[in-house]
Amino acid sequence: MISRLDYRQRVEKALTRSPIVALLGARQVGKRTLAREFVALDSANYLDLEDPLVTDLMENPMTALQGLKGCTGTDLYGAAIATLVRQG
Repeated sequence: MISRLDYRQRVEKALTRSPIVALLGARQVGKRTLAREFVALDSANYLDLEDPLVTDLMENPMTALQGLKGCTGTDLYGAAIATLVRQG
């Protein structure tokens, strides 16, 4: 397994500077794996943007995100982006 400690530390530092951090890269390079170090897949804070129910929720993102605490992760499966949002 690839050590992602350096990347994790970079994301942690970025989250102290900004409430939103985007993980960009080619397909299958570990963006989702890195994001899951901050937000578990079974967490209410993990939003799979290919899930039709989540897509419907995101029609009104303020309502969908307002009650979440800590980090929220969004993932568009197979795409080149995963996003972490630090909540309150």
